[in-house]
Amino acid sequence: KTYIFIFHFLSIFILTFTPGNTDVYQNYFEETTDLKHFGYFILMLGLRSYDSINRSVQMERLEKSVRYSISRSILYEENGILIILVRGYRKNEIRQWLQELYEKEEALCAGMGSVVQRICDVHRSYREAGKSYQLAKSTGLGEIQDYDELGIYKILSDIKEPFLYPEFVEETLGPLLRYDEENGTNYVKILETYFENECNGIQTASSLFFHKNTMTYKLNKIKEILGYDILTNKNRVKIMVSLYIIRMGMDFFH
Repeated sequence: KTYIFIFHFLSIFILTFTPGNTDVYQNYFEETTDLKHFGYFILMLGLRSYDSINRSVQMERLEKSVRYSISRSILYEENGILIILVRGYRKNEIRQWLQELYEKEEALCAGMGSVVQRICDVHRSYREAGKSYQLAKSTGLGEIQDYDELGIYKILSDIKEPFLYPEFVEETLGPLLRYDEENGTNYVKILETYFENECNGIQTASSLFFHKNTMTYKLNKIKEILGYDILTNKNRVKIMVSLYIIRMGMDFFH
């Protein structure tokens, strides 16, 4: 069993970091294991924060949980992150397990890549899991992220120019952000809620416990501060993208 694990470990390491060199052993790897009967995906697990004194204990506990609950998988640790090749499990099973694990370990953060059918494509799932893990750890989007469900965040996480996104947010919502900061208001949050309610003023007023006249006043104030019509198609898209970027947090792009 030790030799089999070493073989698997080395194979996954090569597949993850040097996918272009798989031809010489890919057929052998798939024919000599039962991995060919399932899709594969990479799961990354770590801790958002931890007690530096007990870090090793926490990681050991996390690793034991992985080995017990998804025993058919292969894992290794890299820079404090558990890298797991998941095989023979459906994604919804892993999500449910992660939710149960999170209830016991609230510092947990996890990222999952897409399922691939060929072992030579594991490197793609690895990159996707890495992006998902970073979003889970560095932003307020949630502690468990699946690349398949990231939506627009797939695009936003692919382009990480340090100045591009902050400049875009400044151009779109800068005056409103500054007004809130200087006056202790929450117009950005109101605008976000308005868009979450499909730009329906009555529904937004209800969700924020405003009178409809108060809602109308606040929307007009937002338009005044921004200096443009927030309901044109072009401006709606820009506002929504800016709100997505704000949710991710500017630190993510540095």
